Amino acid sequence: MGNQASAGERKTTDFVEDLVRANQSTLTAYMRRRIPSASDAADACQEVFLRMCRIDRPSRIKNPRAFLFQTAQNIVQDYFRKRRISEVPLGIDAFGAEPRLTSPSPERAQYAKEWDDAYRAAIDELTPRCRRVFVLCRVRNWPHAEIAREMGISTKMVEKYMTKALAHLTVKLQEFLVDDFH
Repeated sequence: MGNQASAGERKTTDFVEDLVRANQSTLTAYMRRRIPSASDAADACQEVFLRMCRIDRPSRIKNPRAFLFQTAQNIVQDYFRKRRISEVPLGIDAFGAEPRLTSPSPERAQYAKEWDDAYRAAIDELTPRCRRVFVLCRVRNWPHAEIAREMGISTKMVEKYMTKALAHLTVKLQEFLVDDFH
């Protein structure tokens, strides 16, 4: 039974790798046109491929490219919805006085603390090299080529470490990936 899961995972990985090869530059351009921040657009592209990796039976998809870009559009919508939710709300009193910052609700503050703790724990579980690649890429916003030079590895290896880190974080933070604040 373990071989069946491994074969299924390989099929999904092969499916996603083929889609990446065929559509990466087009998808990147698509995201860059829709998301103002280059780093957020790159993150969104990674999220597209992570979601594609979660597909159980990729052979059932009749038009993989259309599915890929529909997934991308969904992520763009999620990006803007989450930005609206995460922006600091401003309040103006009844007399039009200066805007004041409002505090997050206790539930939102607790949720944020739990998410931060889980996020840090998940990062700590990565191997040292994988964690370093992730931090250089996501925290310090280094391009993959610069990370590769710094660490003495190929850009392909940087991409593999990022895919591994993002997949790990997706699994570990699954409970937080559901938006409870609609």
